[in-house]
Amino acid sequence: MAEKFYFGAPGAIQEVRAPESGMSFASNIDAEVTDLVSGGRSVYRAPTAFKTFSLSWKSGSAGLSHLINIYNGQFGAGPFYMTDPASGQENILPPRWSNCYQLGYQSNGWGKPTITPWPASQVPSAFQYLTNRRVTFRQAPVGTANVLLDGVLRTRHIRIPGKAYRIAAQGTATGGAGIRVRGYDASTDTWVLITTFVTLNGSSSEVISAANTTYSMIELDIYLPLGSTLMLYGMTLGSENYQVSKPNEFMPPGQGVGAVQFSGASDGNLVSAVIDRIGLSLDFTEVQNIVSRSI
Repeated sequence: MAEKFYFGAPGAIQEVRAPESGMSFASNIDAEVTDLVSGGRSVYRAPTAFKTFSLSWKSGSAGLSHLINIYNGQFGAGPFYMTDPASGQENILPPRWSNCYQLGYQSNGWGKPTITPWPASQVPSAFQYLTNRRVTFRQAPVGTANVLLDGVLRTRHIRIPGKAYRIAAQGTATGGAGIRVRGYDASTDTWVLITTFVTLNGSSSEVISAANTTYSMIELDIYLPLGSTLMLYGMTLGSENYQVSKPNEFMPPGQGVGAVQFSGASDGNLVSAVIDRIGLSLDFTEVQNIVSRSI
């Protein structure tokens, strides 16, 4: 596990000590069991998973102030972002993005997604994503008015300073469809378009260099111009070039976490007033939305 991780909101990302006094995490999929008149059972299983975290620290109050201040709303109501202390950097995407067919369950009908079975590749390759499903999006025809071309399917992630980031995707596209890559510039509070990624043959490309000091976050956004189609099997985003280090293995599936929200009370206790040491416990739940939803 990493000794530190990053947490915050756009423009307010800080390094935080890893939870030294306790950390539990789980990958969850909602399910509903129905009793059948035959005496058997039917189980509905949601198509995408989400992570939950329970983290606790014992540290000086200054070292935990960023977490406490964000919980108390200093930078808005969220959602917030974190680097997963328990996951690597080969593919920081959550599974509901790296397993691209699952995007079809998240688009609310945008792009008219079709999910189809497909034979899984039997030959390991760093340019092949191992899956037996694919999704195809089909945008409205040219000339159609009032159609969203992007901004519907987005995921955002913290960039670790000093690291280069690479993207890879396996699929096909027509009509200019692809994946828009944006970087967050905290000095201007803007998401800047870096490129529209259209190389869908599984090859990874560097989209942010290690020398870049401008962007503190990365956004991926599915882009469907009028009249276009986009078919996807799998996708990766990360700071490790696995196609060099592991050329004879499949593209790594996503192990990362998307946006998160506080899902419980901020529990604290005074460990020692003499040496300024407190305990803090926080719970987080991964959420699908990347912008605030207010009631």
